[in-house]
Amino acid sequence: MGLDSFTYDPDHRVIVCRPCGTCLVPRPTSWKSHLRAQPHRMRGEELRLTIEQLSSYSLRPVDELRQWRVDRKRPCRPIEGLTVYEGYICCTDDAECDYCTRRIEKMHDHMPAHGKRASQYTDDRSLWRSCRLQTYFTAKGLIDYFVIDDPSISPRTGAAGAAGAVSGPPTLGSSLPISPSSQEEGKLFEDLKADVIRASRDVEEKASVVEGIDESRADRVPWLIHTGFPTHLRGLRDTEIISSYALPRSIDPLDDGICSEDDEDDDDHNDDDENKGDGTGRTATDLRRILAAAEGMLRDAYRLCSDKSPERKMTQQRAKRLSNFRGEDSKLSSIKADKFRSFKNESSLTSYFRIQKQLLAYYYRTVFRADGHFTRERDDQIVPRDTIEATSMQQQAMKNIISILRRQDKMARGKDGKNSDDDDDDDDDDHDHADNCNEGNGVVDGDCELKHAIRKFCISLICQTVGSRPFRSAILSFSAMKSRKKSWTRQSDKEQRRLCTWHKPGNFNSNLSALTWTAQLILFDFICFQKQDDEDRIPDLLDQMCKKYFQQMTETPYGHILQWRLYLFVASSTELATHQARWSLDGETVDYMGKQLRMEQVSQLALSEFRQAHSLLYDELLFGMEDVAPIEAWRLNDDLDLEDYGASWMTDSRNREILAGTHDALLRQIEGRASLRRVFIRPDQRGLRKSGGGGGSGGRTCLCPKAMAIYEAHVQEFLRRMLTLIQILPGPPLRSPELLSITYINTGPRRRSVLIWEKLVMIHVRYHKSQERTGAEKDNIRFLPPAVGDLLLTYLAFVPPLRQVFLRQSKPGALLSPYLWSKLGGEVWRDGMVSSCLRRACTRAEVPQFQVAWWRQVAASITKEKFSPKEQANFHLHEIATLDEVEDETELADLAGMSNHSFRTFNFAYAGSTTLTVTNSLHRAYRASQSWRSLFRIDSVLQGKRPRTVSEAQAQGSLLSACKKTQFRTRPVAREDGITSVARRLYNDPDLQLRRPGQRDALLATVGLHAPEQVVVVLATGSGKTLIFMVGAALEGSATTILILPTVALSGNMLGRLDKVALKHHIWHPGSRRSAPIVIVSAEAACTESFLEYANQLCSRQQLDRIVVDEL
Repeated sequence: MGLDSFTYDPDHRVIVCRPCGTCLVPRPTSWKSHLRAQPHRMRGEELRLTIEQLSSYSLRPVDELRQWRVDRKRPCRPIEGLTVYEGYICCTDDAECDYCTRRIEKMHDHMPAHGKRASQYTDDRSLWRSCRLQTYFTAKGLIDYFVIDDPSISPRTGAAGAAGAVSGPPTLGSSLPISPSSQEEGKLFEDLKADVIRASRDVEEKASVVEGIDESRADRVPWLIHTGFPTHLRGLRDTEIISSYALPRSIDPLDDGICSEDDEDDDDHNDDDENKGDGTGRTATDLRRILAAAEGMLRDAYRLCSDKSPERKMTQQRAKRLSNFRGEDSKLSSIKADKFRSFKNESSLTSYFRIQKQLLAYYYRTVFRADGHFTRERDDQIVPRDTIEATSMQQQAMKNIISILRRQDKMARGKDGKNSDDDDDDDDDDHDHADNCNEGNGVVDGDCELKHAIRKFCISLICQTVGSRPFRSAILSFSAMKSRKKSWTRQSDKEQRRLCTWHKPGNFNSNLSALTWTAQLILFDFICFQKQDDEDRIPDLLDQMCKKYFQQMTETPYGHILQWRLYLFVASSTELATHQARWSLDGETVDYMGKQLRMEQVSQLALSEFRQAHSLLYDELLFGMEDVAPIEAWRLNDDLDLEDYGASWMTDSRNREILAGTHDALLRQIEGRASLRRVFIRPDQRGLRKSGGGGGSGGRTCLCPKAMAIYEAHVQEFLRRMLTLIQILPGPPLRSPELLSITYINTGPRRRSVLIWEKLVMIHVRYHKSQERTGAEKDNIRFLPPAVGDLLLTYLAFVPPLRQVFLRQSKPGALLSPYLWSKLGGEVWRDGMVSSCLRRACTRAEVPQFQVAWWRQVAASITKEKFSPKEQANFHLHEIATLDEVEDETELADLAGMSNHSFRTFNFAYAGSTTLTVTNSLHRAYRASQSWRSLFRIDSVLQGKRPRTVSEAQAQGSLLSACKKTQFRTRPVAREDGITSVARRLYNDPDLQLRRPGQRDALLATVGLHAPEQVVVVLATGSGKTLIFMVGAALEGSATTILILPTVALSGNMLGRLDKVALKHHIWHPGSRRSAPIVIVSAEAACTESFLEYANQLCSRQQLDRIVVDEL
């Protein structure tokens, strides 16, 4: 696929890509990304030559094409190669309207712009007609349809025809012969066909309107009845509900983040706030300016609470008063009292502020504007404007906001007209700080007057009493609107984008949480502003306003919201998940939300990303060095307790010999290789300018910025591959914020996340999403597969030092960010990058695309399906009951008393151990990661080892069989009565009792229900040490116990004892492959490579229970 895939149209001056059915955007940067993607996949020389050829054509810019586009009322000749779509064009009485769309629903929504309803459409009075459409570009924001001639298609009216491309398979019955019929019969069948189409449209129409509570008991959803949302929203269209609070598209660079998340139809550029000719252009501009000022106001308020801000006025006492929702003053001094948690991650902060701005947009459109936004389908229909009662305080606050905007407009016009002399007299009464306005479309941070007015308006929304009619409040009416969500759940179901359904109670509760937190922030900001001259009175006013408007028993907007939250917490805890993961009968494929994933595709994805990451590291980042030795975890040492700033395994003195020269290896490569010097070294243009532009050999040189940028681009590509590997391979995935919080060196407040333990790279993340709410950290531990871990270590040893050099060329004295996933300037990746990387990785590996949320659900299903209950416990470190981990806690308490410490201090503070010890957590995480890797055979796949089969098909079958049948064996355990029973059977003594305390405790520690990884038993001679491992080897289901003895004499004595109790045993010798309940080996032989290989084989077959070292 080359240049023959493109056609140049000299009339329109556009290049058409025939395989894609669209024109190329006239920008070379867009060409490059287009040609690299499917279906072209151009690279290297082919890509360069194609771009050169395309650059030789004379192309119209995008803006010129939009202006040059032919009149939609006059169809034109179709452009060859462009996709042709079935669509609709408005044909109302308004001759100036040429609105086009591919979706009939959008045409229905357009009719109110002409004062009409879609239901008024008849064959005699057509409000729109079907047509054929083309567009130059299909990228979002560039779609601009025009109507084309198509004489082969007879014109149709009404709603006939589905949106989409014209080409497609023939319909059922289209090839059947049709007998001639009379004119009357033909009209009858035409009417019947039209009615079939109209019926399907009526179903869609009904689905797009909110229904009230049905009388049927089966259809009554308790949480919706409790809140009353269906009654308030009855008869409203979902499209109007979503658009009532959607943020308008930003037209000003200062309006960062103000864009509509609900604008999902690219062919409709006519926002309801931007209709021309009816005076609403100013309305749309006003709303943008209000929202821009609201963003600034919220940011200012957050600075009063942020731990990082020098303007902080939030104290622990004020935080508790602000969250005293129950009005229990006596409990405010308690350490367990709820308090306002001011810390929010930037992503959470943006989301919370967005919801608050949506509330402002909802009030502006629904209450302030005269049309009330919602369309009445019937004269007696009740819309939100009829229910909401704006208080006089709210009305006055909104009038003040509009007055400030008009004054700013007046000042802006005076500045534009340079009539400052005339304006001075008119503006003497204006506030001084109103001078800092942005002409026309927004505000800047200095516009304090508008921010103050918006703050007062937000307070007026909070300080309202609603009594028994909650939806008198705009806040609660807006909350009802947010209870509807788009039901588009599968990527293939694009038509579902226009349909909505109810939120689940748990998910909807997050909207209420955002409203509550933001209202607390605004309330605190308002009180601080009111008492800025007397800060000692802040607590008193805080108590007064919270008791009146912000407690659960008050009949105010947030009194109702707090009550709803309590109910929804209970409702969500008892609700089952709607979407279930389903497994095929053969256990090979999991289906979740319409997406199917086969087990071998996980390994396929891992291998694809690993190969690319390996190639990027060694070929690009390490410049193809031939003598580079990989940095392997099994050779390194690490101190997990090291707390020095900037410390890591790379600063450990024990690794000095292995890491020698890595800190400047790449810089020496550039210095020593002429080819690299030609790429990275350039004359310093600043030095040449200072010296008069001479080209002598004495000029200064510097590193080439473009070469450094290209190198950094390769770094980012490598990190994207590593992110996918670390998210998929070690075990069930982390959440995006948790994964992106990984650091590779110690920082001031916390230790690093990348460590080395037991010859593997360990990822230890303590951040958890609940930390913003509870302030508590949790341990997330993962162990990387050896191949992936070594790749990461090699990168960290060689690449960051060179990136540090590059960074300091542009920012002298700067240091690299400690975060693994960050850009050269220090910016940490945003949360959405994780899902983006997963999608692109799936595309490269040719497996079904999925994102973080989908993979987390499927990983949980894999854990439940493929692992035994005992193994599943290793994946749930936080759900282990700590008190169950110690059987004899009374004895532990006695020992704690002997240490002269309380039990809690002894148990939690000393040696870093708790009842659920750190070591135990590491062991469980280690076993969990090992089980996960073994399920997908990750180590074998990444190391290139092929299974011993005769054909590729058999290899695939064995992998599927392993994924389907794998169950992980756990060594047998027993309670005290079971242990005693086995001992009595061995010695044939029904009255045998275990010796206390030593022998009994040693047996419980070795084969009991909560046996640790390692046990050290110190008993006197004749105290019964031998019985300990004999019982373990005699338990039902036991495999092999290896017994290491130091002397030959002791070996002979032990053989006699084993023969006496008839316990099978085997003396190991080099070359032996036999197994038995007890395998005896000498201390010297245990150190040989042959024995280690024998023991590893037992371990890989899951036949090794324990290794016992006796008398050493």
